[in-house]
Amino acid sequence: MTNRKRFLVYNSISSLVSQIVTIASGFLLTKLFISHYGSEINGMLASITQFLGFISLMEFGIGAVVKSTLYKPLAENNDGEISRIIISTRNFYKKIAFLLVIYSLVLCYVIPNFVAVEYDWAFSASLVVIIAVAMFAQYYFGIAYQLLLNADQKAYIPNIINCSTLFISTVISVFLIIKGQPIQAVKLTASVVFLFRPVLLSLYVKRHYNLDVSLKLVEEPIKQKWNGLPQHIAYVVVLYSGVVILTFMTSLSTVSIYTVYHGVVIGVQQLISCITVGFAAMIGNILYTENQKQIENSFRNMEWFFHFITVLFFTITGILFIQFIRIYTEGITDADYILPLFAVLITVSQALFSLRVPYETIILSANHFKQTQTSAIVEICINLSLSVILCYKFGIIGVCLGMIGAMCYRMLYFIIYLKNNILNYKIRVFVKQIIVDIFQVAVCVILAETLIPAYEISWSGFIIRGVEVSCICFLAMILINSILYNRETRYFFSKILHND
Repeated sequence: MTNRKRFLVYNSISSLVSQIVTIASGFLLTKLFISHYGSEINGMLASITQFLGFISLMEFGIGAVVKSTLYKPLAENNDGEISRIIISTRNFYKKIAFLLVIYSLVLCYVIPNFVAVEYDWAFSASLVVIIAVAMFAQYYFGIAYQLLLNADQKAYIPNIINCSTLFISTVISVFLIIKGQPIQAVKLTASVVFLFRPVLLSLYVKRHYNLDVSLKLVEEPIKQKWNGLPQHIAYVVVLYSGVVILTFMTSLSTVSIYTVYHGVVIGVQQLISCITVGFAAMIGNILYTENQKQIENSFRNMEWFFHFITVLFFTITGILFIQFIRIYTEGITDADYILPLFAVLITVSQALFSLRVPYETIILSANHFKQTQTSAIVEICINLSLSVILCYKFGIIGVCLGMIGAMCYRMLYFIIYLKNNILNYKIRVFVKQIIVDIFQVAVCVILAETLIPAYEISWSGFIIRGVEVSCICFLAMILINSILYNRETRYFFSKILHND
């Protein structure tokens, strides 16, 4: 097996395990937060986390630009250039860390006075500070090294570190919640454990890379440092705007409902994106080491695989969604969590986000940040305007409709841009793929609803039905793809599963 394929396997497996632990931890802790502290507290924690997430707007999207800039010197083993890029990156993120401190102080005033008005200032402000601690350490010490490892196809290193610290943090948090400790103690413990992440990353990089951080920068090594800003803002808006809009236009209980549903679909989306880390670095390497034909073949296999796993995972999610929510929220009476239409719409929105990943990946890996920044601005405008207008009329449903509209626009833009500027890509290939995707969803839903009975509302019944639905959907999709995409299906089994 080549190094490229070996790293892809390592990255994919470690990312998958890490995401499984992340999803399990998120669901477990959210359930405990709601049952022990109430939906209002869970909604406030979600709002604080999302507001703090907006500090990443100040990154100006440099993370994606740094990785794309590192691909070439890593392929050439140019230690000097790698060192200069890392120095510039570290200096930038240290400034972000100090801005985070100022921003957190602002939130200590905003959250108690405009969001969580029913709680006293000390209660809300202390949660802001505690949650911000781990973010500060990550910006000040760790992000530059994580970007280096991701670009060098070694994402499995930060994945292992993140998974380990999250597992330890979750175990301690569960113990504290069960013992009746205040929410501040639970969140503070998690933040302290997460401080070990940047320390461990730093130790690994210093041992395995010949970086000279004493170099003086004569000129800026990251040429497109600011051109990733619109792309990054668009990503942050898609990720965080729903909670923020609902925070100001509805109630903290509605925010809690949104976060429970969003936790399900974002977990599925992150499982799918486990492979994105490996494919992104691999595509970045191929762009600078292979010919056009090889690039196109690699991309086509990547595109088909992403469509296959996205349709499979989100179809299973859609079929099982409400049954899961009924069991997960059993006994919770302070809010109505059973919203079937919202379940369908939020599933569709995150499926669209995952489907556009292969197109966005190759465009940004080719360093086309400046050329595509206008589309990011348009996506932001569509997302915010539609979400606010529709939320006013339809509430939580309207936020989802706004996201769907924005993501449909951006995916179509990526397809057209890819065809005109990077690959010899045919639009009819995409149209056929989407038609097949819709056909597969319809077949799987009909088969599942016809052949699989609805079990009693219990975890055992849910697991049994989940296994049956997964098997039927997988077999049906394999059969359909063996007929309509025979070459890609055979490649999947021969190259991905058997590493031939």
